[in-house]
Amino acid sequence: MIEDAVDFVVAEVRKAGLRATSDPRDLHLPGVLVGFAGLTRQLDGSADVRVRLLAVAPDRGDPLPDLDRLLVGLDSMGLGDVEAVSVTLGNHAPNPLPALETFTTVRSEP
Repeated sequence: MIEDAVDFVVAEVRKAGLRATSDPRDLHLPGVLVGFAGLTRQLDGSADVRVRLLAVAPDRGDPLPDLDRLLVGLDSMGLGDVEAVSVTLGNHAPNPLPALETFTTVRSEP
């Protein structure tokens, strides 16, 4: 259920022309890291899986051009609010990297 929802979002992000993965070790920057954020079960046996998307820019000076390109790709998916955050990915940089965070929900049928 969770893995299927995350895999679905990874595939959708890739269709939007962005690099995406659910494994931080496989993330190529700039790219989108997709992960599980929560789950709400419904009475009919279905579940709404909340999925977190982190659009991460590399540590190479001004991150705005990379973040802007990532945002355009995510906007094409019709996602809502986006917040600026920092994310630490030890295999990419010792310091936090600039990122944009947004969420989506995927319905998992029983």
